[in-house]
Amino acid sequence: MYDTKNGMSNSTLVSGLVVSLLLILFFKIGIFNPIYASFKGATESLQIANYEYFQEMQADLDFFFNIEGVRDENKILNKENSELRSKIQLQKLQLEDYSLISNQSQFNKEYHQEPVRVLRVLPNQTEIIINKGSDYQIKNNDVAVIENNLLGVVIEVNNNFAKVRLITDSNSKVPVIIQDVNLKGIAYGEKMNSLSIKDIPNNQQVSEGFTVISAGNDGVVPYGLAMGYISKVNSSPAEINQAATMISNVKFNALNSFFILVKDYYEN
Repeated sequence: MYDTKNGMSNSTLVSGLVVSLLLILFFKIGIFNPIYASFKGATESLQIANYEYFQEMQADLDFFFNIEGVRDENKILNKENSELRSKIQLQKLQLEDYSLISNQSQFNKEYHQEPVRVLRVLPNQTEIIINKGSDYQIKNNDVAVIENNLLGVVIEVNNNFAKVRLITDSNSKVPVIIQDVNLKGIAYGEKMNSLSIKDIPNNQQVSEGFTVISAGNDGVVPYGLAMGYISKVNSSPAEINQAATMISNVKFNALNSFFILVKDYYEN
């Protein structure tokens, strides 16, 4: 009989005890072994599957972190490669400078020959900015040359750059000698690659192909620098003087590097 106040009846307790004893007995004699074996096999398969899944997940995570490591290594390598390329480029420029110096070694030794590069050509095409200035002892009126050819004169100087006026500039005037007849004159800039020599006495025989060099009597340009050659003579019997057109040996529109003759180098 069930007592609502005191819980289960005696018969219910006895039934529970009997069931418990039967379960213990069944476990002892192995009735539940097939069920246990099946359950164990199912759980082991599940455990193995879970283990393999998490192993694969670990491998994926390792791969991901390895990719991040590779990216970091690539960034370091790219930076090192960039620095190496910069050093190689600098060494290449230095080798080019040494080559230029070697080719220029025949010039007057009283000058220091400073190799320079063209940074910019100004719109008038007859003035250029170079990559060195007073930090390299370059001064106003220092002369620009390449392979014994006169290019122009420095007209403005800053610490690390300078401006060079080419001999073809309309403001350029250089005392010259027409070497074949030992005739002096003034070469005036006209345009790219071209100059003119004016006021040549008409009784002087000047012909195309004659060589022109610097006279060296203006206190700026040294004697004997190659200026170019006479390409045309304008002469009239009715005139007292004649004029000649001179072409420089240098292609000014193709200039990339040349030298500045730094004066008084050994006195500094």
